[in-house]
Amino acid sequence: MVKIGICDDEPQMIKLLSQTLEQVLQLQGIEYEIWEYASGEELTAGIACLDIDILFLDIEMRILDGIETAKRLRKKGMKGINALLHPAQKRRTFLSYSHIYIRRFHSKYGY
Repeated sequence: MVKIGICDDEPQMIKLLSQTLEQVLQLQGIEYEIWEYASGEELTAGIACLDIDILFLDIEMRILDGIETAKRLRKKGMKGINALLHPAQKRRTFLSYSHIYIRRFHSKYGY
Protein backbone atom coordinates (compact mmCIF):
# COMPACT_ATOMS: atom_id res chain seq x y z
CA MET A 1 0.00 0.00 0.00
CA VAL A 2 1.21 3.48 -0.91
CA LYS A 3 0.77 6.13 1.77
CA ILE A 4 0.46 9.61 0.30
CA GLY A 5 0.41 12.91 2.17
CA ILE A 6 -0.84 16.21 0.81
CA CYS A 7 0.02 19.38 2.72
CA ASP A 8 -1.38 22.67 1.47
CA ASP A 9 -3.07 25.62 3.14
CA GLU A 10 -5.51 25.94 0.24
CA PRO A 11 -8.34 23.40 0.66
CA GLN A 12 -9.23 23.49 -3.05
CA MET A 13 -5.69 22.40 -3.96
CA ILE A 14 -5.84 19.51 -1.51
CA LYS A 15 -9.18 18.44 -2.97
CA LEU A 16 -8.00 18.72 -6.59
CA LEU A 17 -4.75 16.83 -6.01
CA SER A 18 -6.44 14.18 -3.87
CA GLN A 19 -9.15 13.52 -6.47
CA THR A 20 -6.60 13.35 -9.28
CA LEU A 21 -4.39 10.92 -7.37
CA GLU A 22 -7.37 8.75 -6.44
CA GLN A 23 -8.46 8.47 -10.08
CA VAL A 24 -4.99 7.51 -11.29
CA LEU A 25 -4.29 5.05 -8.50
CA GLN A 26 -7.68 3.36 -8.85
CA LEU A 27 -7.20 2.99 -12.60
CA GLN A 28 -3.82 1.36 -11.96
CA GLY A 29 -5.23 -0.93 -9.26
CA ILE A 30 -2.84 0.44 -6.65
CA GLU A 31 -3.85 0.29 -2.99
CA TYR A 32 -3.38 3.65 -1.29
CA GLU A 33 -4.14 5.89 1.65
CA ILE A 34 -4.21 9.67 1.26
CA TRP A 35 -3.64 11.81 4.33
CA GLU A 36 -4.44 15.51 4.14
CA TYR A 37 -2.82 18.30 6.16
CA ALA A 38 -3.79 21.99 6.14
CA SER A 39 -0.42 23.31 7.40
CA GLY A 40 3.20 22.43 7.99
CA GLU A 41 2.56 22.61 11.72
CA GLU A 42 -0.21 20.02 11.48
CA LEU A 43 1.96 17.73 9.38
CA THR A 44 5.01 17.88 11.63
CA ALA A 45 3.07 17.70 14.93
CA GLY A 46 2.92 13.91 15.10
CA ILE A 47 4.86 10.89 14.03
CA ALA A 48 2.37 9.60 11.45
CA CYS A 49 4.12 11.83 8.90
CA LEU A 50 7.17 9.58 9.13
CA ASP A 51 5.17 6.73 7.62
CA ILE A 52 4.33 8.64 4.40
CA ASP A 53 5.81 7.21 1.20
CA ILE A 54 5.14 10.23 -1.03
CA LEU A 55 4.45 13.75 0.22
CA PHE A 56 3.08 16.57 -1.91
CA LEU A 57 4.05 19.72 -0.05
CA ASP A 58 3.15 23.30 -0.94
CA ILE A 59 6.00 25.75 -0.51
CA GLU A 60 4.13 28.97 0.25
CA MET A 61 2.15 28.39 3.42
CA ARG A 62 1.42 30.98 6.11
CA ILE A 63 3.42 30.21 9.25
CA LEU A 64 5.66 27.24 8.51
CA ASP A 65 6.42 27.17 4.79
CA GLY A 66 7.05 24.02 2.78
CA ILE A 67 10.83 24.42 2.79
CA GLU A 68 11.02 24.59 6.58
CA THR A 69 8.45 21.81 6.87
CA ALA A 70 10.63 19.57 4.65
CA LYS A 71 13.69 20.36 6.76
CA ARG A 72 11.85 19.48 9.98
CA LEU A 73 10.62 16.23 8.49
CA ARG A 74 14.16 15.29 7.48
CA LYS A 75 15.38 16.02 11.02
CA LYS A 76 12.60 13.77 12.38
CA GLY A 77 13.83 10.98 10.11
CA MET A 78 11.31 11.00 7.27
CA LYS A 79 12.62 8.91 4.41
CA GLY A 80 9.71 9.21 1.97
CA ILE A 81 9.75 11.21 -1.23
CA ASN A 82 9.02 14.92 -0.85
CA ALA A 83 7.50 16.64 -3.85
CA LEU A 84 7.42 20.38 -3.29
CA LEU A 85 4.93 22.45 -5.26
CA HIS A 86 5.53 26.03 -6.39
CA PRO A 87 6.10 27.77 -9.71
CA ALA A 88 9.08 29.92 -8.70
CA GLN A 89 11.01 28.32 -5.84
CA LYS A 90 13.32 25.80 -7.53
CA ARG A 91 16.53 26.90 -5.82
CA ARG A 92 15.08 26.90 -2.28
CA THR A 93 13.45 23.55 -3.02
CA PHE A 94 16.75 21.92 -3.89
CA LEU A 95 18.38 23.45 -0.81
CA SER A 96 15.76 21.73 1.37
CA TYR A 97 17.04 18.33 0.19
CA SER A 98 13.71 17.38 -1.31
CA HIS A 99 13.76 14.64 -3.88
CA ILE A 100 11.42 16.10 -6.46
CA TYR A 101 10.33 19.55 -7.55
CA ILE A 102 6.96 19.73 -9.30
CA ARG A 103 5.74 22.91 -10.87
CA ARG A 104 2.38 23.71 -9.37
CA PHE A 105 -0.35 23.47 -11.96
CA HIS A 106 -3.06 26.05 -12.40
CA SER A 107 -6.46 25.30 -13.80
CA LYS A 108 -9.04 27.43 -15.50
CA TYR A 109 -10.66 27.72 -12.08
CA GLY A 110 -7.78 29.80 -10.72
CA TYR A 111 -5.98 27.20 -8.60
